[in-house]
Order: sequence, then C-alpha cells, then structure tokens
Amino acid sequence: MAAQMDAASSLVVVEPIKSPAQRALFEMNLIKQNATYLTLSASPDELNLLREIESLIPTASNDQSLGSAELRRIIERTSQFKSMGASVVGLLPDAGRRESALFRLPTGKLGMLAVWDYKADEGKMYAMQEALTFDVANRPASLSLSENPADLRRLWTAAWNTDTEYYTLYLEDTKGRNGGNDWNPETIRAFAQRLTQ
Repeated sequence: MAAQMDAASSLVVVEPIKSPAQRALFEMNLIKQNATYLTLSASPDELNLLREIESLIPTASNDQSLGSAELRRIIERTSQFKSMGASVVGLLPDAGRRESALFRLPTGKLGMLAVWDYKADEGKMYAMQEALTFDVANRPASLSLSENPADLRRLWTAAWNTDTEYYTLYLEDTKGRNGGNDWNPETIRAFAQRLTQ
C-alpha cells in the first residue's frame, strides 16, 4: 500500500481492495455494509472518544502545529458552528497542519471536525474504494456508525477530502427506544457540507 502511494503521481489514491491484508483491514470490526454506510463494532471506550477529548481541552497545548492559510480559514469558521446551534468547546492543535474543533450541539451531544491540510504537508491520501459509499459536496466519502449491543450510545464518522484538505467529522448519537438515531446519512451530509462550505 505504501509503495502504491509513493509511486502515484496524484495526492489522492483510490483503489479497490487487492490484497488479503487490505481486505482484513477493511473488514476489521465490520458488522455490516449497506449502500450508504458501514456499521462497525465498538467498545464502550471507543464510543466515549469525544468525551475523553473534551476532558483534554483545558490542557491541550501543542506548539508544533504549523497551520496554513487554508487550514486557518477553515478552523476560524467557528462562527458557523454558532449559526448551526452549536458552541465550540475548544480547538485541538496537532503536529503539522492538522487541527480539530470540538463542539457541543443543542442536544448536549458532542461533535468534532478534524482538518488536515495534506497538500501543504506534502502528504498523500489513500482510500479503499469499497469504503467510499457516501458523498459530501459531491466528493467521495466514507461514513460509518460505531455501536455496541450493550450500549445505547453511537458514534458516526464521516471522512472526505478536497484537493488540498482531508476532513473527519465525528458525531455522538444515541439509539432511541424505537431503534432510530438522532442522526442519519442525509442530516450528516447536510451538516458536513455546511461546516466545510
């Protein structure tokens, strides 16, 4: 996989699964795949991801984050969260040109938008074609719902890229008594498009 990425001239490499190792990676924790998203098995700790990140916000500090004009423009759009009824809990800088914004929705649930300016970092993206069952702003994307049969909590993850940035959106959810969720693929697509327009 690494050799394929190094050899590719494009910054984004999308290929069908070709090897048993890639198949194993794709099927790891996979419960089912439908036309729009993957359902994955998750531990209670994995479903608690955003709450754990929230506990790190007051102490988060990383001076290695280089930022870039494009990344700054995206992350500074936190006023967009407010217009969508969400409030920013905090920013989590990462190494290089990566940063995440953790936010709270009016329901009390958390979400996080992580952005990586991979072009400025001279990185490349690799995607398994079979995982790209979704789209955001007419761009191929992956969408998964992590769940545990002993837990009502759910965690949605959507990932997509533009020609310069890679986005990952995490959204907490709870399975309702009738089996429904707060989020569904269409509401996630609309939310993601508003965050990144």
